[in-house]
Amino acid sequence: MGRRSGKLRPLFKQRKGNLMSSILDNLNPQQKAAALQTQGSQIIFAGAGSGKTRTLTHKIAYMCSIGIQPENILAITFTTKAASEMKTRIRDLIGPKSSKITAKTFHSFCVQLLREEYNNTFSIYDENDQLKLIKSLLDCPEYEYFETKEVIEYISNLKNNGVSPEEAIFNSTDVDEISLAAFYTLYNKTLRDLNALDFDDLLLYAVDQLRNDSTRLKWSNRFKYLFVDEFQDTNKVQFQLVQLLSKEYNNLCVVGDDYQAIYGWRGSNIDYIINFNNYFPDSKSYILETNYRSTPAIINAATNIMKANSYKVDKNIKPFSSD
Repeated sequence: MGRRSGKLRPLFKQRKGNLMSSILDNLNPQQKAAALQTQGSQIIFAGAGSGKTRTLTHKIAYMCSIGIQPENILAITFTTKAASEMKTRIRDLIGPKSSKITAKTFHSFCVQLLREEYNNTFSIYDENDQLKLIKSLLDCPEYEYFETKEVIEYISNLKNNGVSPEEAIFNSTDVDEISLAAFYTLYNKTLRDLNALDFDDLLLYAVDQLRNDSTRLKWSNRFKYLFVDEFQDTNKVQFQLVQLLSKEYNNLCVVGDDYQAIYGWRGSNIDYIINFNNYFPDSKSYILETNYRSTPAIINAATNIMKANSYKVDKNIKPFSSD
């Protein structure tokens, strides 16, 4: 038995080594460098067509192959489709154990957290539910001059910036703002009476739960490694969520491209990606600059346009060449 075990050990190590090697084989040097960084905070600036998803999924698969527990990995994206694609790609690389990785949108992760920590019975108001509720509340003389779209944007903008109704009233500077803030108060109270949260509440309430140290430690211990895709589109509350979840272990990897930021979308703030290294001291930066999707002419045109933008991270985007 002793001799048989002795022969098997090096064989197992060789198989494991081959697995780790094959996961990284198809990455270019920039992608591979980013994938090999498994600890600490890091940002991957991924230009258009630079293999961002490939790098991210191979990085997660590589980490699992070197012994990091997949159940300790949380990957947050902006769409359900992106989360599903990520899990499919990782499964293709490491097999069934990828099922233990949590890949969700910001909102679906917050639902999971709130069902466990806050209230398991609350209803979620989607955009149609929210529209109907706001229209019904506006149907009174006090608020009849408000436009529905204006009110929805006002409330969403405040919630995405973490501003409560009380703060909105305190910060109001004229009669219209006071009236809007009063409506915000009424809307929120009505949601609470209905045991409901809107989409923006899901983020706000999750952040509020994580401000409790014991709750934060519980979720940090569950997810010791945090990945965030499309980081350029994060808003203030999403950024706070990321800060709280990564505070304990500082194993945070964000991926994004400031060139592709959707300015102002749901309160997104490009400053979080531009100044990531200031928010997370000692973090490492990687830039993926090889574009596998576009022709040289398109890349040159896009580069010339971005030269006019002074608030960006400089990149030397170049077309892929097989030479």
